[in-house]
Amino acid sequence: MDEIYKALAAKIAALEAKIAVLEEKAAQREQNAYFITPGGATDELRKRYPLMMDKTRAANALGVTRATVYAMIEDGRLEVNGMGKIPTDCVIRLIERSAPIRKRRGRTAN
Repeated sequence: MDEIYKALAAKIAALEAKIAVLEEKAAQREQNAYFITPGGATDELRKRYPLMMDKTRAANALGVTRATVYAMIEDGRLEVNGMGKIPTDCVIRLIERSAPIRKRRGRTAN
């Protein structure tokens, strides 16, 4: 009986961790809503980075990891200039589209 209890406790802990990640993503989506309002953070991005930004700053602005930014560059959703910088307007266009930033994977629920 103790083994079953331990297994269930481990599954519950894993589910709680997944819920925390989902809540964080939901909070990021709410923050992105702030980004697209007039005078919001997109205007602030244009002031701070009028032409281009590095991959780390683009990841922070989009609320994703650098690995996701590299994947977005590879599949053409983000552009990179000759110096390896990302145009600020390209990042802002992604934010304003308010489409999901991450691509859906081929997994389906059973």
